[in-house]
Formats: sequence, C-alpha cells, structure tokens
Amino acid sequence: MNDARLSAGRWQGRAAATEGLADLAVGLVLAFLVTAAPVLLHLIGQPLAILFCLVAAVVIVLGFEEHVLVVVLTANIFQNIVVSIVSPQFSDFSEIEPLKSYNFITTISIWATVCVQFLRDRNSFSPFVRRVLLASIALLAVAGVYFVAGLAINSRNAIIYMRNIGLPVLLFQLFLVIGARRRISLPSIIAALLAIIMFCGYMELFFTDAWLTITNGWTYNSLNAAKRLVDMQEIQSNAREGRVITSPLDYSTSKFLNIGLPGAFDFMVTRLQGPIFHPISFGYLLAIMAAFSIVDGVALIGWLTVPLVLATSAKGPLLLLFGSLGVCWLARRSGARRTVPLLLIALAANVTFVFLSGRANGDYHVLGLLGGLNGFLQLPIGHTLGDGGNLSVPNFNEIDWTKFQQDGAANLAVESAVGVLFFQLGIMATVVLAFYFWIARIAWRLFDATRAPALAFSGGAMLILLANGVFQEEAYFSPLSLGLLMALIGLILGSVDREIVARLGNRLAKQAGERAPGSLDVRNALP
Repeated sequence: MNDARLSAGRWQGRAAATEGLADLAVGLVLAFLVTAAPVLLHLIGQPLAILFCLVAAVVIVLGFEEHVLVVVLTANIFQNIVVSIVSPQFSDFSEIEPLKSYNFITTISIWATVCVQFLRDRNSFSPFVRRVLLASIALLAVAGVYFVAGLAINSRNAIIYMRNIGLPVLLFQLFLVIGARRRISLPSIIAALLAIIMFCGYMELFFTDAWLTITNGWTYNSLNAAKRLVDMQEIQSNAREGRVITSPLDYSTSKFLNIGLPGAFDFMVTRLQGPIFHPISFGYLLAIMAAFSIVDGVALIGWLTVPLVLATSAKGPLLLLFGSLGVCWLARRSGARRTVPLLLIALAANVTFVFLSGRANGDYHVLGLLGGLNGFLQLPIGHTLGDGGNLSVPNFNEIDWTKFQQDGAANLAVESAVGVLFFQLGIMATVVLAFYFWIARIAWRLFDATRAPALAFSGGAMLILLANGVFQEEAYFSPLSLGLLMALIGLILGSVDREIVARLGNRLAKQAGERAPGSLDVRNALP
C-alpha cells in the first residue's frame, strides 16, 4: 500500500512538472510571436503593426494572463534582435527607430487592459495593494505635470523622459495586480529566459562574427554608427587619443570596467552588447536576473551568467549583482534590522569615495551630477521633463568634457540619473526617490516577518540601484534596470499579499468551523 502511494505521488509530481514545462513552452512561443510580429508587420505598414500590438495585448490579458510576465519581459529583452534581423531593409538608422517602439506599445496596452480589469474588480484587492497603487499614481501625476510643461519646449525629449520615469512604475503596477490575483512561477520563467539570454551572450562572446552575421548585427551596428564615422569632431578626438576606428565594434571597445587598473588587469575589451545591443542595459539585465536566480531560483544558471556580466565591463551591474548576493547572505543570518543599516553605510561610503575621487580626476559622471545639482540650485522648481539628460543632447559626442573638467562641473545634467531628476523635476525629484525608498522599506519589513529570500533581494537590490543612479543615468532610465527590477518586485509583493489574504481567510474559516484551502506559511507564497 505504501509503495503504491509513493508511486502515485511520484507520478503526480512528474505530471505536474511536465505540465509546468509545457505551459512555460506555450508562454515562450506566444511571447516570441508577440515580439517578432509587429516588427515584421511594420515592413507592410506601421498602422498594421500598431493594431497587432493593441489586439495582442487584449487577447493575452483576457485569455493568457498567466503568460503576461514572460510576454512583457521577452518583448523588452529580445525585440532588438528582430529589429537587427530586418535592418538590411533600411538605409538609415532613423528609419529603424520606430521599430524599437513596439515593445513599449505592447507593454502599455497590456498595462491598460489590466487597469480596466482592476478598476472593475478593485474591491476584491486588499487595502495594501490599493494603497501602494495610489502612491504610485501620485508619482506619475507629479511626472505628468512636468511632462505637460516639457511638451511645449521639446516634445521629443519630454516623451522620452516621461517614458523613462513612468515605465518602471507602470511595470510595478502591472505585476503587483497580477501577482495579487494569480500565482506565477517566477523562478522557472527567469531560468528559462536566462538560459536563452546566456546562449545569445556566449555566442557573441566566443563567436562574435557568426553571431553578428546570423542576426545581421553588422548591418544594424553600421547603421547605428554611420553618423559617428563621419563626425569630424569625434574623428579628431579619436586621433588625439591614438584610437583607430575600423569597425562599428570599435566604439564598444574600452578599458576593462572603464578605469585604469594595475598591471595585468589594465587591458582593453570589446564590451558585450547582448540581444539588446547596449552593454550597460545588458549588464543590468544579467545582474538582476542572475542575482534573483542565485538567491531564490535556479542558482546554477545564475552563477553561469556571472562571466557575461563581467564581459559587459560595466561597474554598476557588477556592484548590483555582488552587492545583492552579499546583502541576501547577511540578511538570512542577521535579519533586516542589522543588514539595512550596514548596507546604507556601505552605499554612502561608496558614493562619497566615488564622488571625491571622481571630482579630483574630472570624472564625467561626477561632472554631470554636479551639473544637475547646480541646475537644481538655480531653478529649484525644475526645468521641466526632457530638459537635460543624456538622451536630450542632440549629439552626445559634441559635449566638451575638457571645458567641463576645467570648470569643475558640466553646464547641464548628464551621466547621472539623480542629477537629471533634480535638474528636470526640481524639488519634486524627492517624491520619485522617496517612493522607491518606500518600496524598499516595504520589502524589508515583509522580509522580517517572513524571511523569504526574494524579499531580501527586492529590498537590497532596490537600495543598491538607487545608489548606482547617483553616477549612472542607465541605472534608472534603462527599461531593463529599474524597470525590470520594479516588475519583479511588483510580482513578489503582489504574491505575498495574495497569500496573506488567503491566510487570513483560512483563520476566519477555521474560527467559523469551516475548512478552506490555502497555505498558512507566507513564505510559500513567493513565486
């Protein structure tokens, strides 16, 4: 009898695992279809591509809600590969830019559909979820005021920075609601996506020519670098530095970690760009996914990703990866009350050191931070959204860094997300930063109550990323840095809330002498 029960249990476990893998496979196929189709349809007509995004978003939410996470992540991670594949159809990079907007259209359409569902069923959500959503809406309202003002000055820049500031919040809202409504297997989704990303990364690392040939990356990078190749000011600057440009990849070549290291560590590398075709964004994507996998997922896949993070040669992602792992290790042993103060002290010390050393050496990021803070002091109410920032500069290579080094600061906000926020939003930048600190605090308080590793990762990674933004604009404004992290945190907090509500329901049912399903251990709630 016992052997029969054991065999039945094993069979059920294997059946559940097989069903889970099949479900994940369906989600991945759907995700890559939604990612590739708009780009291919654009070749026929842009209205058709936009219509597909809108219809697909509604269909996915209404019929395949369990796959929303994998669809949104896949669209934002792999779209540029599809764009690169079709790049030979275009003669100028400006013609390619519209193709890179479809992941945003898909994401926003999915968010809007989920919003309609939330408004219809809002009373079924807990006060916690409604309170957090209300706070996030307040942040969007603040940014919206500056966005409207910025439209009159430079509509393109205002739209870009409204997207940069708003997207992490929208992703957080989207997955908070979905996490509160249904169970999503986050570790398996991250493991599957990370395996595909690793394949792309190691292909590029060891078989660069083959990878760029298969994906038409040579054409994509050539179109992207076309203006730089004939920019006389940049050509002269490269000549003074003894730098010879023979390939678009030469623009991705720099000293390892972009700093002068002693001895054998001082060498040049061609930075890994990944499926995103951007080294820093790729680094943050790898760091966040690897850290989560090691802490609360498939650890082996996470550790295998670490060499790729190094190959992006980006300091911020490395600090996020190893800092998050160290924080989670310490939190498991000492709890949040000891870990968080130590983390804040370490981050403050690091920011102080980088600022002082960077100011002495004329570091671009420090100069950009000072430019943003000087602009804030000149106009504390803010210069409006889109006025300042890397993406607001028509030709970033024309910035006269030598003059800024002589002046001791830039005359605009660049290379620093914190500097850009204070330059654009003025004193209201504190609202944005306060919201993210509040989210980190929520995660740490829940970790104290549950000891769930995913919550330690959420709180620790958020604080580290906020510190990174002092000297790096991509830390906040790349969709795959703060945007990705907020998506994961939203899903984790939503899942915790769902299980807490279920636990309270169990207690009430037991008090009434009834029997209700559900787990009493909130740690089992985390995806």
